[in-house]
Amino acid sequence: MKKVFIVIALLLIAIVVIGLLLPKGYDVNRNIKIKASPAEIHSILGDLKNWKDNWGSWQGGDSSVVNTLGDITTGVGAYQSWKSKNGGGKVIFTKSDLTGIEYDIKFDRDSIICKSYIKYQESKDYTLVTWGISGDTPNPVLGGYLTLMMDPLISGTIESDLYFLNKAVMKNKN
Repeated sequence: MKKVFIVIALLLIAIVVIGLLLPKGYDVNRNIKIKASPAEIHSILGDLKNWKDNWGSWQGGDSSVVNTLGDITTGVGAYQSWKSKNGGGKVIFTKSDLTGIEYDIKFDRDSIICKSYIKYQESKDYTLVTWGISGDTPNPVLGGYLTLMMDPLISGTIESDLYFLNKAVMKNKN
């Protein structure tokens, strides 16, 4: 029985030490080639009025989500907030031009803040659009383990949003 206790104690210590050594920062991104100019892409993506109808996959099928647009919906300072049975938050543009968009995502009264970005890189036949989210996990032990799970947790949403962005841009061109 004493050996079992020692093994369990050593496992717990190892879990804590490894958790403390794991990185706490994450940056998950995906990209897509869209046959359009940055201006065509930005004309849709740069207005928060377009977000819910075109790429609201981050809402995860939660029918209780209620979005509220801010006083301005384009450019630096544009924002929208949301509330649902699972909490709420706010998206605030901190950069918006023909090179891309950067925005803060604030969850539950600013307790968790993530940085997100959408970059446009124009080439001859298409624009490479990279959509990503980055941040730091606050918990010193569990945060490292959460960081390891961020890519599988977030990447599907980003891929879906890029797919629907491409669809919206192509529809707008026709």
